[in-house]
Amino acid sequence: MDKGENNLSTHVVLKLCEDYLDSGRTDNFYTHIPLANQLLKRKTHNIGTLRKSRKYLPKDIVTAKLSRGEVIGQENKDGIVVAKWRDDKRDVLVLSTHHTLEIVNTGKKNRKQEDIKKPKFIINYNAGKAGIDLSDQLSSYSSPMRKSIR
Repeated sequence: MDKGENNLSTHVVLKLCEDYLDSGRTDNFYTHIPLANQLLKRKTHNIGTLRKSRKYLPKDIVTAKLSRGEVIGQENKDGIVVAKWRDDKRDVLVLSTHHTLEIVNTGKKNRKQEDIKKPKFIINYNAGKAGIDLSDQLSSYSSPMRKSIR
């Protein structure tokens, strides 16, 4: 993605989010650092997962090898945190303008009766994502695109 496309996508997303700006809400639309900067200027926090191929990401965070449950991150001068966390199966790369790298107890236990701990940004991301996932699931049952059988 070149700089022109990046500015265009940031402008489009800001236009789509116009009703929610200046209210302190979170948004995970097309997560990248230039958009996070623009949203912060509008007093709107952003949290979302990142693709590791995005521009402007700290290389040491993206390429870090983590063990299960480990988290590393970096905050820039504007307060944007890019973090990487390893869950049971994969690495999760997250951008947040509101969180730190704090690890909290989820209140749940695993099979060995050990407390399950996660970064606070993951818990908040999952809580906000739950409604979208349910909406996507329900809309998939009545898709207008039907396959025909001959």
